[in-house]
Amino acid sequence: METTINGAINQRAIVLTVVILAYDFPSRVNTAAQRPYAWWKYFQGMGIYPIVITRNWANDTYQEEITDRYAIYKLNCNVTLIEKHWTKTDFVGKIRRKINSALNLFFHTSFAFGPYSKFYKKGIEVIKEIEGDKVLLATAMPFGMFHVAFRLHKETGIKWVADYRDDWTTTDLYIPTRLNKFCIFTLDRPKEIKWVSTASAILSVSPHYVVKITNLLNYRVKGYTIENGFFEEEIEALPELKKFDVLSFVYVGSLYVSQDILPIIDNMHKVCLATGIKIDFHFLGTGFTEQLVAKLNSYKSNDKLNLIVHERLSKMKALELQLSCHYGVIVPHTGLKGIPSSKLYEFIGAKMPTLVYPNDHDIIFTNLTKTGLGVFASNEEELIKKIEQIVKREDINKPVIVEINKLSRKHTTIILSNILKCIN
Repeated sequence: METTINGAINQRAIVLTVVILAYDFPSRVNTAAQRPYAWWKYFQGMGIYPIVITRNWANDTYQEEITDRYAIYKLNCNVTLIEKHWTKTDFVGKIRRKINSALNLFFHTSFAFGPYSKFYKKGIEVIKEIEGDKVLLATAMPFGMFHVAFRLHKETGIKWVADYRDDWTTTDLYIPTRLNKFCIFTLDRPKEIKWVSTASAILSVSPHYVVKITNLLNYRVKGYTIENGFFEEEIEALPELKKFDVLSFVYVGSLYVSQDILPIIDNMHKVCLATGIKIDFHFLGTGFTEQLVAKLNSYKSNDKLNLIVHERLSKMKALELQLSCHYGVIVPHTGLKGIPSSKLYEFIGAKMPTLVYPNDHDIIFTNLTKTGLGVFASNEEELIKKIEQIVKREDINKPVIVEINKLSRKHTTIILSNILKCIN
C-alpha cells in the first residue's frame, strides 16, 4: 500500500499514517518532547508513516521537512503572554506573571489566546491530503491540543487518540486554590469530558491514571498505559564509565512539596557517623525548597556526608554523571499514586540500583521490582537498614535484563503502534 503526502511517496510497507499533534518536540529540550520524538523515531520502522505537527522552538519561522519516511511541520507560533513574562524577576515582571498565570487558568485551551488555530489549520490541510488509513494522535500538555483534535475529528471524521501523559482534571498532584478549583472543576472538566469522549482511546503513563481518566469518561473510551521508557541508543552511546571511588548516590530532577527527601539525607548522615564511611550525594537539576536549602547548608562542613549540587548539564553529560554513581535515588510523592519519576526509566535503562523512599507501592515499586533494581523502604527504620546494607556493599540487586528491555522507548512504541493499527 502506498501513502501519499504532499507528493512524497513512501515505497515501504506503510499500513497506517499517524498525524502527531505535539506542542513539545525537539529542538525543545524537556521531558515532554521526548515522548512524541520516540514515536516519530520508531514508527518509521513499524509500517507507520508519522507526520508531526509541532511548534518551531528554534525560531519564529515556519519550517517543514518531508521525506518518504516521515513529515515534520514546525509552525511559527507567537510567544504567549505567559511565556513572555515568565522569566522576568523584576517587580513589574512578577506582577505580570501572577496576572498571566490567572489568565492562563481561564484561557489555556482557547483558540483565541493560544497557538491552537495554527495547529488546527495545518491539521486540516494535512489530513485532507492523506490517502489510506490514518489516525490522529494528540499529546498533552497543553491540554488545548485535545481541543484541536476534537475539532479536527468533527471536521474530517478522522479517528483520534488522546495522550494525556499526566492526568488533567483528575489530578492529585497539588492542593488547588479556590481559583484552581473553579477553573479545573467548573471550566475544564466539562471540556475534557466533551472533547475526549469523541476519542477512540486514551493513553497515559501509569495504570492508576488510566483508571481515573476512563472512570471520568464513564468508560466510554478505552484506556491504555504507555510508559515513557528509556532510549537504548543513548545508554549504548556512552563510553564505559568507572564508578566514583566514593560511594555515590544521585537525585535527578525537580522536588515538589509532596516529595520529602530529608529523611534520606538525615539517615545517610546517621549511617556515615556510625560507620565512618563517606558518602557523596549528587543533586542534578534539582529545585530546592527553603527547608531543603537550610538542610543542605547545615551539612556543608560535614566531612562524611558530602552533598553536591550540580548546575544544569547537557543530557549526555548528565547521563555520564548518573552512570558514574553507584545508586539512583527516587522520592515518590507522599500519599499519591500513579506518578512515575521522570528519571525512573533512565535508571532502569542504565541497570542502576535505585533507593526509593517512601515506597509508593505502585508503578515505581512494580517496575523496579520486576527489573531487580529496587531498594525500598516504607519507614525510617527500614530506610536506615537499607542504607547500612548499601554501605556494606552487600549485593542486594540482580538486574533482570528481559524486563529491563521491555521498558525501552522502542518497546513501548511497538505497543502503541499495535494499538493504533487496531483502531482502524
